[in-house]
Amino acid sequence: MKKFSDFADEQGLVGEKMPVAEVFNKTIVVTGFRVIDSKAVKGKRCLQLQFELDGEKHVLFSTSEVLLRQTEKYAEHIPFETVIKKVGSYHTFT
Repeated sequence: MKKFSDFADEQGLVGEKMPVAEVFNKTIVVTGFRVIDSKAVKGKRCLQLQFELDGEKHVLFSTSEVLLRQTEKYAEHIPFETVIKKVGSYHTFT
C-alpha cells in the first residue's frame, strides 16, 4: 500500500505564528510559502510565509499584494535572506 508521503506534493508550513509587524526591519530567511484564499478578507489572497528568525522557524500571514507578487516571482530562489519593510501603506522585501 502507498504512503501519503509517496504521492503528496503539498507540505505543511512549520513554525510559530508571528504577526508581520513583529518582523519589520529584521533579517529573516524565507524557507517556504503558499498562497490561499484569505479567511479575513473576502476575495483576497493570503500569503503564508515560512521563515527563520534567529534560528527559529516561524510562519506569518499577509494579504500584501507586493509581498505576494515578490514571493511568487522569486520562488525559485528560496531559501533567501531578506528584510520586510513597511513603506507607506505597503510591505515589501528589501
